[in-house]
Amino acid sequence: MMVRADASESGAMEDAGRGREGVMRDEGARDGAKATRERRGAGSSSEEEARETNEARAVGQEKRRGEANAAAEAWEAREKRRRKGKHGKSRRERREKARATTDESAKAREDVDMGSESTSSGGARDLDSARASPPLSDEVSEAATATADGEANIPLVGAQVVVGVAFEQGQRAYMEDRYSAVTELKPFGLTGCDGVRRSFLGVYDGHNGDWAAQFASERMHTFLAPDVLLQDSSPSCPERLTRFNVDMETSLKKMYMDCDDEILNSTAAEGRRDGSTAVCVLQVGGALFTAHAGDSRAVVNYADGRTRAMTEDHKPSMSNERRRITAVGGKIEFCGCWRVIADHPYKPVRAALAVSRSLGDIDFKRPKDSGVTAEPDVSRYELTEDINFIILASDGMWDVIRDQEAGDIARKILATRGVLSEGKCTSTDKKAIEAACTAASQELLDTSMHRGSSDNVTVVVAMYLH
Repeated sequence: MMVRADASESGAMEDAGRGREGVMRDEGARDGAKATRERRGAGSSSEEEARETNEARAVGQEKRRGEANAAAEAWEAREKRRRKGKHGKSRRERREKARATTDESAKAREDVDMGSESTSSGGARDLDSARASPPLSDEVSEAATATADGEANIPLVGAQVVVGVAFEQGQRAYMEDRYSAVTELKPFGLTGCDGVRRSFLGVYDGHNGDWAAQFASERMHTFLAPDVLLQDSSPSCPERLTRFNVDMETSLKKMYMDCDDEILNSTAAEGRRDGSTAVCVLQVGGALFTAHAGDSRAVVNYADGRTRAMTEDHKPSMSNERRRITAVGGKIEFCGCWRVIADHPYKPVRAALAVSRSLGDIDFKRPKDSGVTAEPDVSRYELTEDINFIILASDGMWDVIRDQEAGDIARKILATRGVLSEGKCTSTDKKAIEAACTAASQELLDTSMHRGSSDNVTVVVAMYLH
């Protein structure tokens, strides 16, 4: 019995030992599993963080690629519009568009005539277009010849202007010329009709971009003080006439300088370097005023066939311009032609300009004055019946056609079209006159291209109906 008891106790002790060992093994296994899970969790967390970082980096790269692609697409779209816009189309496309526009304008005028019996006045037309001459009515509006209350007619002072335009990009990569034709200029604040005909024509030859020329074509005339436009342009008193001429010269110069300040401020803010020449012809009743800066030119053709320049080009080669530039410390050098030189204030680079006066061109005006100014020369011409038409054009035409020859070419086309004979206008059909002026402009343009002009060319022929 004792033997069996000892054996039982021994077996029980062995079983207890094995149980304890099993418990210890289980606890060890659980601890190992827990440590493994902790290690795996830590590893998973690191992998997840790395995966999130990679995903964020990929998203950022994709966003930057998208922004870059969007910027590239926007740039390409702008370049496409620039190259294939209305100024970059082929001559045939522009002629077809001009023909369609003429047909639409004719139809619109017919509609206005048909509706004039039922309405005392039509909708206000936009007469401040900077791109094209506004459509002309076949007859002078009755409302324009009467006072606001309709009690009495007012005789209109000054000739009515009819305009034709042609332009070509030529061999240049971009079209930077612009023009303005405001055939019915109304001073701000004027209500009704005061019986004075006013008009504003301009040609702007841009460089280093078309922004300055575009801005000037749209806004130049808006900087002109309205009070001077309301003065009598041809008073009988000599003192009043002198006073008016002085006031008009001052106002036109201020118009140019104010427009120049706006362009300079905008180009400085946007990091641009745009500039433009400008030639403008303002009509106030029986007087014409020219104001110009640069080498865009205006000429006048008289009844006897003579053509004379109304403006003198502003070039660094001119002795008076050279003296003015060097007097303020500016430099002039010969680089293919005489040019004004502007040194960059911080970089070892220089800018060169082939005209001595212009709008914009911040490199030559800020922070250092290199002698280039926007101040125009102003002249007055009497708008008598001896004046048949005027021509405004950018230097792309004047480089290959002389003043008298330009007048002869335009005069021949106007005569062929039956609107001009022996120095007098022979037609009262304003649509026919407008078409003739456009044909004369186109002939001057085609002649310039045929003679190898390498520049943009813009031509405006304006005929005055006395």
